Amino acid sequence: MRLTLSGHGRPFTDLHGHVEGNRALVAERLAAIVGELRERGEATAFDLLPAIYGERLMPATAGWLLTKTLCYLDHLEGQGRVRRLGGEPTRWTAA
Repeated sequence: MRLTLSGHGRPFTDLHGHVEGNRALVAERLAAIVGELRERGEATAFDLLPAIYGERLMPATAGWLLTKTLCYLDHLEGQGRVRRLGGEPTRWTAA
């Protein structure tokens, strides 16, 4: 096996497992966002944070998690799975 050096975090040897684990986590987050929007009808990205991240949401992580959530929403919008409603702040709904 080869050692993989990540951009942050510890080195690891199971590159395939690491990539698949990340893909699974992203798929889980995307599904959670769509599910939460279906349940709520509409929400801001900030509104979604507690349901998506749970106890990982803390003042120290909120900005980073909000940025990730906005990226997920943009991705889902490109797939036609969510729709941007606009407004200030921007609200989203399941498509």
